Amino acid sequence: MEVLMMANPGELLDTSRLFIFCGGAVFNRMTPVRKTILDSEANIALYSFFLEHLDNYVKTDARLTHYFSPLHPEGMIFRLMIDYNKLIDLREDKIKNMSHRLMAVVLKQDAVVPHYEVLNTLRGTERNIQTDVKVLDFPYPYTHENPFPLHEKHQKEVNESLDQVFGMASEFLK
Repeated sequence: MEVLMMANPGELLDTSRLFIFCGGAVFNRMTPVRKTILDSEANIALYSFFLEHLDNYVKTDARLTHYFSPLHPEGMIFRLMIDYNKLIDLREDKIKNMSHRLMAVVLKQDAVVPHYEVLNTLRGTERNIQTDVKVLDFPYPYTHENPFPLHEKHQKEVNESLDQVFGMASEFLK
């Protein structure tokens, strides 16, 4: 009988890497209202819950209190990524500590997750965090929802862009 030993989850996180494509901004700095992502009513409900009501729910709901306690640091990390104007120092300290394990590729014309908001989040308000963030601007029309469109007119450029992004990802993650 073979016994598998699990590594300490903290150790796994210490050595893992994260490659982010078209993401990395704090929740309230994104604009997800799009036909294929989120309608305006759902967006208002999410913003209302996370930005205006979450703190009250955490105080009154025992399960939320548990998951947002020091026993579950993931809850605090989640909260760090909700409101750009709250918990700035803590968020930037966490990002700084893991910046060498993060890489983001963002698109200059992305209207859902603007590249400058990813820079604000992952490089910090003073731009003193060394997170590797690449801002690309593909030579064809693209959107957040469809960064690699299947138009024959731009097939060569789309394939090159796809290869570029996934090449950066594979190089970073190896």
